[in-house]
Amino acid sequence: MWDNWDPTGGQVRGVERQKDETHPFLSRSKVSNTLNEPEMYDFVDISNNNAQDGEVHYRSALFVRERIRKSGMIRPINNVKVYGGTIYEAWTKAWAGSFKDGEERFWRNLFAGHASIRFHRPPSGIGLNPVAQQHIKSMRMLTDSLDLFRHVPFTSLLSAREPNEAFCLAIPGEEYALYFPAAGEVEIDIAAGLYVLRWLHIRSSVWRNAKTTENLQTISTPDNDQWVVWIRRRRG
Repeated sequence: MWDNWDPTGGQVRGVERQKDETHPFLSRSKVSNTLNEPEMYDFVDISNNNAQDGEVHYRSALFVRERIRKSGMIRPINNVKVYGGTIYEAWTKAWAGSFKDGEERFWRNLFAGHASIRFHRPPSGIGLNPVAQQHIKSMRMLTDSLDLFRHVPFTSLLSAREPNEAFCLAIPGEEYALYFPAAGEVEIDIAAGLYVLRWLHIRSSVWRNAKTTENLQTISTPDNDQWVVWIRRRRG
């Protein structure tokens, strides 16, 4: 793990990084060291990207995935430290973030196509507390339902979308999953036809009954909580 919050080298607008005055070694401690040495590093850990927030966190996570994909040297992207927890020390408050920050980062990493995701230990993360356990259980419920390894990050299919409102994985024309960190409503670019929608309430790890709809265009969350919706095309 490199101790640099910015895995993009300044190429994603809005990404935060530590101050050079307090972290003078950051010129050497950077994710590009791993990206540029695939023969030495057969995976890429970008844990310190999990100090980023919201849309910027997702865009920087996706940037690394795209960089690896275009290189032709495909390697897993790992997040062994997802920050965001009960903050006691003043020195952590400025960067580690809240429970909710950590919960959102956990899911955005999945929706950016990353291979592994783990909550960091307290106080800078929520560890394996009851909240973390519900998120892990819900993520397993989703990934057990999807043909996950054929899915690709496809948030570009969403429109009428605010920053950090919704994120999408998809096998276009077949299957889709959307993560909503809070209440949201987005439009999705999807072919006409019959689709089966099933909502997963993340904090309780409960699936709602499936619903079939025709000519799907707008997707709205059931309430102001964290949700995933699983959408698959109904044939025949």
